Amino acid sequence: MTDKEDTKVFFGSKLMPQKDMEDSVNSVFNSVAKNYDLMNNLMSFGMHKLWKSKAVDFLSLNQVKDDGLIIDIASGTCDLGQIIKSREKGRLNLICSDINLNMLTLGRNKMIDKGLILSTVFSCFDVLNIPLSDNSVDRVITAFGLRNFSDKSKALSEIFRILCPGGKCVILEFSRINERKFSKIYEMYSKNIIPLLGEIVASDKKSYEYLISSIENHPDQDSVVMLMEKTGFFRSNFYNIFSGLITIHWGYKT
Repeated sequence: MTDKEDTKVFFGSKLMPQKDMEDSVNSVFNSVAKNYDLMNNLMSFGMHKLWKSKAVDFLSLNQVKDDGLIIDIASGTCDLGQIIKSREKGRLNLICSDINLNMLTLGRNKMIDKGLILSTVFSCFDVLNIPLSDNSVDRVITAFGLRNFSDKSKALSEIFRILCPGGKCVILEFSRINERKFSKIYEMYSKNIIPLLGEIVASDKKSYEYLISSIENHPDQDSVVMLMEKTGFFRSNFYNIFSGLITIHWGYKT
């Protein structure tokens, strides 16, 4: 039995072997890929683009030397890549990566259509085994990917490994709401409206029920900071949006 078959992790609220969880997540994204952008716009009322833009702000790209390397991990349909390239053009090199080829292909096609592929590479790989050398990347960013990684500690270790000394990692993710009334409102919305939208718009209620359960089982802000610090990141911190519904984490490599 392999480690991934022996290790149990959560897929939403269900405990299962790590390999099964990875296959299940991949299946979810194969299912939602076609309507992914539309559903993101509907579920967030278009605000996800503002959150992603804010996360890119935290990369401090103006401090990266010309020809530096940025990696967007779990790129999905490459919204972050579009923001980065709209700002930096060809000054910086960008790798958009995702383990799901269908999602990455959609993202690549969007960036091609918008003429945002100068100094950009699209690569399909697993964050738990990043095919890059140590100390080779200036910035790493991921949006709404961390909670889907089957081994968050290993993923952060891989990110830390490829970062250059002084490099920065930025993580945009759902997190724990710290305001009770808003938490109740969001709970009603997420458990009743989002799966219904998934059923009506994408004919896929089940995948969006997973989305909600994956958010509920994701570590809170302080736990992610502790995980980053345990990995080796220093000056790790976070910035809350909407009372913590959305959180931007960051940390540096010494």
